[in-house]
Amino acid sequence: MTDILIDSGITHFLCGGAHGFDLLAAEYILKKRKENQNIKLSMYLPCRDQAAYWPSKRKNIYRSVIDASDEVFYSADKYDVFCMHARNRALIDNSDILVCYLVDDTGGTAYTRNYAEEKGKRIINLADLIGE
Repeated sequence: MTDILIDSGITHFLCGGAHGFDLLAAEYILKKRKENQNIKLSMYLPCRDQAAYWPSKRKNIYRSVIDASDEVFYSADKYDVFCMHARNRALIDNSDILVCYLVDDTGGTAYTRNYAEEKGKRIINLADLIGE
């Protein structure tokens, strides 16, 4: 999907930094940036200590993605009950398209998809494309 977006002229990607889908997508975008220097990656993170309790391997991936990113924004310095929602809203408010992998109508990804719908953003749910 990212290749299709890049081929259509999209070169600036925003990522929320969660382990799993977010970091996989960010790593792929950084790989594509090696081929196309016009590609930019901005990380929109909920707090500076997001990965504090992650396993070492995930922390290392997270740190390498952050270090390679063009910009990094934080919703809060430390985790609080609002920082994830603030990050999710910032991602949508600063994007034209949401690319996600959503299989459940609860949780942060569902919240973000619903917010994107409210804002009239284009939504590409990869789970729908591959039949979850």
